[in-house]
Amino acid sequence: MFEWFQYFFHRGNATKRILIVSPDRALMTGIQKDIKYLFKGWELHFAADGRHGAHELAHGSWEVIVVDTAIRDMSVRDLLKNSLTKSPNAIRILLTNPGDSGYATVSLMSVAHRFLTKPCNLDALKVTIHQAMEVRLLLCSPQMQQIVSKITVLPQLPQIFVRVMEELDNPNASARTIGALIAQDVSISAKVLNVVNSAYFGVAQRVADPSQAVSLLGMDTVRSIVLLFDVFTKFQHLNDRVPDFKLDALQRHSLAVAAGARAIARKESMDPVTHEHSYLAGLFHDIGKLVLLANFTKEFALAMRICREQQVSASAAEWKVLGVTHAEVGGYLLGLWGFADPVIEACAWHHQPRKGGNAFGFSPLMAVHAADAFHASSEGGREMVGGDKLDLTYMRENYKAPAVPAWQELCQACYQQPTAPGGRS
Repeated sequence: MFEWFQYFFHRGNATKRILIVSPDRALMTGIQKDIKYLFKGWELHFAADGRHGAHELAHGSWEVIVVDTAIRDMSVRDLLKNSLTKSPNAIRILLTNPGDSGYATVSLMSVAHRFLTKPCNLDALKVTIHQAMEVRLLLCSPQMQQIVSKITVLPQLPQIFVRVMEELDNPNASARTIGALIAQDVSISAKVLNVVNSAYFGVAQRVADPSQAVSLLGMDTVRSIVLLFDVFTKFQHLNDRVPDFKLDALQRHSLAVAAGARAIARKESMDPVTHEHSYLAGLFHDIGKLVLLANFTKEFALAMRICREQQVSASAAEWKVLGVTHAEVGGYLLGLWGFADPVIEACAWHHQPRKGGNAFGFSPLMAVHAADAFHASSEGGREMVGGDKLDLTYMRENYKAPAVPAWQELCQACYQQPTAPGGRS
């Protein structure tokens, strides 16, 4: 992701190239009609099917690749994966259609940075491309680069997570095969089952094995829970280094915000990818605190003390001490891990959603911002230090009429009687 930033800006004033692969003639006609207004300084190329799209990919490099799931002559996943060879730094955008299977769409999350649901207007495509570039610009800011240069400890993707990812790329992957992989790690498996059976998911029947968990919750959700617990386990030895900060409290908060964000997303959007992105972003929205704890222990301890003594938010205290916040550092880490742009964006800006620009509709950033604020102010969130208030003005400006009381009620239902591994109810 960060190589993309250097690649893009080193091109200077060179023409930027967009490839759009879609059989939708109306979409193509509209873009060609407004090309000068929408994409000034960009060179657009069109392919009406996967075969011609693959040919264009093989014979050129691209800054942005847009693929419509309506192509029928080849696999969308294969086309996007092939783009990694010739244009590894390209922004990859998937245009989904109303009839698409929810599972099939979610399964493409590992090969696309952003998703747009058709019918979408051309301004939405322009905004999507702009937001993708803004994410890269923020995470490669001078302040971030200065902090990154001093980081010596970064959480690595655990081997079990990598193996699950590899299995997901297998067309014959199933809940049984994924569950069998998770079951090989007894500790992680037990923690996954513990949280799956907690009130965070509201599963009617008791889940007895990882395969059943995958069937009920989906491969991506279970995979992400595996990653969360593995990372927290590796940082457990740092738990007592900062008096005002406890890992078990952060873990419970992360699970609660993830559940709340997904509940909000399910109420406001029919898009399964938005549901999944909201959950993932909620799960990892505070992961940057672990990076600060491990690499800047004294500075992080000072920030937490300032937060407690001066009654300011954690992000405000971190900025005062370090010049960056846990949110931005977390976004950087998720970028290194290859998470989709909306997940990175929601993590990096969950305390200051205005930095994400105009959303022009519901987004994972909005869901995580709200769920985080609700939990920080709830009884379950009292032990979390330094929560930020809900930015109601941002919500109103970027969404038709957010039903904040209804959202809060949904989140409160998720927060009741939570049972997370390593923490008390």
